[in-house]
Amino acid sequence: MPMFTVRIYKSYGGRSDRNQSSNTYDINLEAAISSPEMLARVNKLVTAEAGLFPTSVNFMRAVVSTFAQEGRVPYNPEGFKVFELNRTGDRPIPQGVDIMPVEVAGVFKHNVAFGRSGRQTYKGMFLESDIVTSPGGVITSTVNPQVFNQQWEAYYQQNGGTLDIATRDQAGNFSTRAVISTVFSGVTVAKRTRRRKKKIVASESTLAPLLSDTLQVLAEIAAVVFTRGKALPILERGALAAIAGSIASTTGTIIGELTDGA
Repeated sequence: MPMFTVRIYKSYGGRSDRNQSSNTYDINLEAAISSPEMLARVNKLVTAEAGLFPTSVNFMRAVVSTFAQEGRVPYNPEGFKVFELNRTGDRPIPQGVDIMPVEVAGVFKHNVAFGRSGRQTYKGMFLESDIVTSPGGVITSTVNPQVFNQQWEAYYQQNGGTLDIATRDQAGNFSTRAVISTVFSGVTVAKRTRRRKKKIVASESTLAPLLSDTLQVLAEIAAVVFTRGKALPILERGALAAIAGSIASTTGTIIGELTDGA
């Protein structure tokens, strides 16, 4: 039976990376990727997720692709479909209750009959009234776990409500473990994605003369200091200040070349 990956994207009130996240599922389905059967399965997954989230969370789109192990590319370009979504989370937000930061996330365990179980982390699913923090800094949920678990129970009870945990070896052979239940297991604080550092794009030929100029200026300072000692006349002090300013300017140019275009 064909294996697919379904990735559901959510927005938490903004378009920046910090305010979006996705959750990924592996499914077996004997259907074409653009078929009504595939859309029906996607909608079942979205419904299960929506019951975990407050109404402030927007479901943006679901991306379905032929299975590729996490971190391995490319997907088969002939097996790729985007389903636009237009719904919010189902959990009401009482008046006067704020939403917890997106990074406070719920952790769910995908139980299997044999082998290693799976894990899913859902960012942005908690209200302030859902969370308590102990004096020692341990964060827990005040919500009855069954409130969350019943969302997945309903999913698995539906016709076609299945999930798998799939892996593929280096020879390209699939290995799947059917998920038999999904249960809430706790609260975590997800790490923010760090921004990548700027790349150095300046060429050696560009930097060489700049570095040469800097070394020349340093040599001039050394000559003044070691020739005159500490008793510098006022004019030479001014000259020294000018040289120092030249160093600052040249160094700034080097830094600009290092990061230009990044």
